Parts: sequence; C-alpha cells; structure tokens
Amino acid sequence: MYREQTILLNNYDNINTLNFVLLTVFPILLFFILFFKCKILKKNEFNEDAFGINDAKALQVFAAFGILIHHLSGASTNYGDVFKGPITVMSFVGILFTSIFFFFSGFGLIRSYESKENYLDGFVRSKFMAVFVPFMITNLLYVLIGLSQGRITDALSFFTSVFGITLINTNAWFIVEILILYIAFYLIFKNIKTEKYKIPALSLVAFLMTLTGFLLKHDYTRINGHWFRGEWWFNTTMIFVLGLIFGKNRDVIFEFLKKNYSKLLPANFALLILSAIFESYARNNMSYYVETYTYYGYPEKLVTYISQTIFCVLFITFTMLILMKVKFGNRILKFLSVYTFEIYLIQDICMLNYGYDEQAPDWLLFAVIIIATVGCAILLKVILKFVNDRINSFIDRKYEDENLTIEKRARYKNDVTIVKGFILFYALMAAGLVISAFTQIKITYHENSSVIEQVEAIKGSEQFDEVSFGYFDTDSFTDGNETLVWYVIAKEDNKALLLMKDSLYPYAYNKTFEETTYKDSDIRDIVINEVCYEVINNTARKYLVDDSVTGDKVFLLSEEEVRKYDIPADVLMSKPTKDAKEFTGILIDKHNKNAYWWLRNDGLTINASVVDSNGNVNSSAEEVSRTRFAIRPAIWVNLN
Repeated sequence: MYREQTILLNNYDNINTLNFVLLTVFPILLFFILFFKCKILKKNEFNEDAFGINDAKALQVFAAFGILIHHLSGASTNYGDVFKGPITVMSFVGILFTSIFFFFSGFGLIRSYESKENYLDGFVRSKFMAVFVPFMITNLLYVLIGLSQGRITDALSFFTSVFGITLINTNAWFIVEILILYIAFYLIFKNIKTEKYKIPALSLVAFLMTLTGFLLKHDYTRINGHWFRGEWWFNTTMIFVLGLIFGKNRDVIFEFLKKNYSKLLPANFALLILSAIFESYARNNMSYYVETYTYYGYPEKLVTYISQTIFCVLFITFTMLILMKVKFGNRILKFLSVYTFEIYLIQDICMLNYGYDEQAPDWLLFAVIIIATVGCAILLKVILKFVNDRINSFIDRKYEDENLTIEKRARYKNDVTIVKGFILFYALMAAGLVISAFTQIKITYHENSSVIEQVEAIKGSEQFDEVSFGYFDTDSFTDGNETLVWYVIAKEDNKALLLMKDSLYPYAYNKTFEETTYKDSDIRDIVINEVCYEVINNTARKYLVDDSVTGDKVFLLSEEEVRKYDIPADVLMSKPTKDAKEFTGILIDKHNKNAYWWLRNDGLTINASVVDSNGNVNSSAEEVSRTRFAIRPAIWVNLN
C-alpha cells in the first residue's frame, strides 16, 4: 500500500512539473513573437524611427497577449495564492502591459496632433468612433454573458450594461478611460488657444480620474462593474501623461538617451529590479484590499500606488531604451497587429469557462483559450467592419450620389436602413434605461420607507421573534430583492442583536490550514466587505452599529454569545438561501435540509466552532480551511 501511494505521489509531482514547464512556454513564446527576426543594432547605432507606429503596433500586440496570459495566470494561480512555477509571476505584472497601452495612447495622440494638419477635424470619426463603436457592439455580447452568469438580475443593470455604464466585460475599463481621455483631448486642444496649457489641462483630467478611483472602494455588488471601483482603474492611468510628455519632447529626449545610453541602460535596469522588489513588498504588505466597511485604507493604498507608479515608469523608460537598439518586424507581428484591439475586447468571453474542467492541465487550457481568442478576434473584426462600413455609408450619404449605378445606390440605401435599425434599437434601450432608472428610484424610496417601518417593528419585538430588516437577492430566479428575515437575539441600550434566519454561501474560515484569529481570518474579510455590501442595502446600513467585540458592523456570532443569550436549537438551525443551495457546495443535512455554519473564535485557533444541522454547537470541531460551512451574519441595529 505504501509503495502504491509513493508511486501515485511521484506521478502527481511529475505531472505538476510537466505542467509548470509547459506553462512557462507561454511567456517565452510571447517574447519570441516580439523579437523574432528583429534587427539588433550595433554599438553607436540607434533606431532613428524608435517609438514610431511600427514599434507601437509591435508592443501593443505584446501587451494584448501579455494581458491575456496575465489573466489566465491569475485564474490558474488565484493571483499568486497557488504556485504553478514561473508563470505565477505573470499574475502580478498586468500593470506593465496596461502601461504600454496608456503610454502609446498619449504618445500617439500628441505626435499625430503635431505632425498632421487639421488633425482635430477628423478626430471624432477617426479615433473616438473607432473605439466607441466596437465598445458598444461588444457590450451586447457581454450582456448575454452577464445574464447567463446571474450578474444581471434587474432591468436597470441590463440597460446600464448595454450602454457600458456598468461593465460586464472586465477589460472594458481601459476603453472607458481612453474614451474619456479622447473626449478631453478633443475639447482641450480644440478650445484652449495657448499651447503650453493644453498638456497640463489634459494631465489634470488624467489626475482627476486617478484620484476618483483612488478615493472609491472596490465594487462589492453582484454586477461588479461600476466605473472607477478597483485599483486597475487608476494604478496606470498617469502613464498616459508620461506618453504625452515623451511625445511632446521626443526629439530632445531621444538625443539625451543617445548621448547617455551606456550609463542609462544598466542604471535603469538596476532601478527596475529594485522597484519590482518595492512593488512586491507594498502589494503583499500594504495592498489595495485593506479596506473595510468603515476603513478606506488610504495610507496603504497610497504606498502601493506609489510603488506601482515607480515600477511602471521605470519599465516604460527601460522599454524605450530597448526600442532604440531594436527594429521589430516579422509576419506574425504584422498579422496580429491588425487584431490587437479585438483580442483585448474579446478575451473575457473566451476565458469564461476557464477552470471548469479540473481534469484538464493548465497548459492545455491556456493553449485552447489563446487560440480561441485569436479566432474570435478575427470574427469580431469582420463584424465590426460590417458595422463600420454601414455607418460610413450613413454618415457620407453616398446613396445621394447621382453618378452611382442604381445597384450601388440601392445598396447604400440598404446600409442606411441597417444603421437606422441600430439607432432605433439604442433609442429603445435608452428609453428602457430611463424607465428602469425611475422605477429603481421608486423602489429605493419604498425600501427606505420600509426599513423605517422595519426598525419600528423590531422595537416592539421580543427575544427570538422573527423580524424583517433590509433586502437581498436570495433567489436569482425571481425578479428583485427579497425581504431579509432575522431572529432577535437580544436588546441592549436601544439596539438589537439580529441573527439572519437563513445561511448564505459557504466559505473557508481561513484559506490556509494554520492557526488564526477571527480578526486575521479570511472569512472576516468576506463578512465585513462582501456580505456587508451584498446583504445589507444602503438604507439599512445606516442603522448598523459596531459590535463591541469585533468592531465590525456585520460579524459572526461566537460560541460564548450563543451561551450568553441562551439561543435555542430551533433558532440555531438554519436553512440555506435558494442561491446558496443551488449554486454552491454548502454542506446540508439530507434529512432536515439544514446547513452547517461557522461560529466566531476570538482566540487563536486552528479548528473553529460550527453549528450543525440540528442546532448543536460543535466546539473547535472543524479545520479552519474547510470550505463547505456557511456564513450566517449577525448585526446590531440602532433602534433610535
């Protein structure tokens, strides 16, 4: 038996090693595609066309696939929590690839403005529409994805997603920012007459976008797609300004780099390595995720942001130094550069089912998704070309040209009909957006009034009575949020302790099997952030009071509190919500259909307490890393 187990373990290790090695092929292949058949210049020779359109296209292909591999690596390793060889590093370097996009966006704008006569006259059509139309068309595809995933559960979310006001496509945040910057660029450079004020004004817009994202918390709603909610919305935006400055002063900077190249290259490389160490330390020890319901974590976010900004700036300058000595060019780059934008837009759809087949090795999933992404990007290009051709016919009014043949005029009139169909569709969507927005306002007003009534009802309740408080979508198959039901556990000093009647989704007390306190546990992060934001609606949250022991507004009951308030078994027994039962691996008793749920351990523990399906407390019975026990939140409600 021992020999058989040893053979199995050795086979498992061999499979893992092979998987790690094959995963490493993907970033190597990425660099191979970029540098294949490139020309490396000799000493004292420099690429005089560096940073031009060819370099921009080559690096944008590199960045688009880099972001795809970054996302695949993040999904495979849970963003670094699970080590899978060198590919794990790709989970942390997405900011470098987005920096490339932002840099060349700023650089390209300013260079085109200064080199092309009357550049602004055709700007809206050539730049803005070229991004806006694909953004709107692909949003329709992602709306279907959002509906299938259960992320869109109400009419307002549907219509806001159609227009990109909320984003089902997680990568579209970059498109939103670029569109905002394009609009700002056009308005500023069109209306400000003094040249020296134009770039500072556009830089101010980029800074305000960065500040907005920095000040806001992450998005903990079900749709998880609200603008500027997440560090990816702001941690590389200012690289756009670097591109503007570099583009404005390209020739002066180029000459400076040439004269000091032998010193700058090693110095920049050394600083890049040091900045990578600083960024890694800040990300692991500070991070953007220290925030709670009551704490925004600005000091930690600021240190992390500074570390990542330094890292990205040094990466861009190092890239510029490399471009001065390299001339890119091969058929693969030329072919893929046509589809860079589409690859970026469509990759989320191709990644949708990633990890569902746990038997398939990661390297195979990587290969399939990358190939599928390229194929879908080619198809998307065809669709977008069809749409753009119809729009151009509509704008140019080609059907009015009397010199055209009858057949061509008829075809152009047909194009106009198609475009009018699109306009009608989006007009109906806009009407739906307005109606659903007003409906949501009415619902919110009703909920606000209802919460006030609920608090009044809690005042008149007795211990262990069932009461209503707040709203939550516990069943994705019904339309709208359901009223939450709680047990009144105790009343003290004009406040009431409530325990939710049903159990929510399961989660590990702590992801790793090691001693932990509740304060430092992974489950607390979920309870004070996701559970708090998802379960308690805005109006109800205003009535929450900090728990005197945990300091949190939403928390888990402890074993001591169960005894203190003498909670009976019928109150401790809890059935899961419909969503928890249907879509998760929650542990449910097959006889009484009740869930097992976690209690809070205030001291250091490696085995946490749970309540079983019969309402019995099992002290320190389960390993903290077990994942099938439910979350059952408790809250203190202010009754004043």
